Amino acid sequence: MKKTTIIIILIILAGGAWLLANNNKSSSDNVNSDNLQTQTELSGDAVAKETGNANEVANDGSETQDGNVKEFVVEGFNFAFSLNEIRVKKGDKVKIVFKNTGGYHDFNIDEFSVKTNVINTGEQETVEFVADKVGEFEYYCSVGNHRELGMRGKFIVE
Repeated sequence: MKKTTIIIILIILAGGAWLLANNNKSSSDNVNSDNLQTQTELSGDAVAKETGNANEVANDGSETQDGNVKEFVVEGFNFAFSLNEIRVKKGDKVKIVFKNTGGYHDFNIDEFSVKTNVINTGEQETVEFVADKVGEFEYYCSVGNHRELGMRGKFIVE
């Protein structure tokens, strides 16, 4: 009788733990899904443009120009970047301010030896380089399988 009671209690505890774990995962998935939808709605393409204030950096992922430097703000969040495309001219000096707004991410462009550290939510890192090759290159997050899940974009040099 004692063994049966203990087994029933263990089954109940295991079932409760399983339900609790799945409930938390489900809530987390809904939050991440909502965040992804909101962030995806904000995503877009960036093409170099001049602005009146040379030192201004837009918060929407757009680019501003400071002398000969093309500056882009790119936000990373769960499995996407705020920009799908960044477009510059050959010879442009490029400055990318990578802001992590959700998760654990980095920013990479292999062909230009661009690599940030992996950073946490709320952190940012800046990289600068010269776009000295013409073509279409991929930028991506190298954490886990984030790249395969869609955390990538096009870096186009004309």
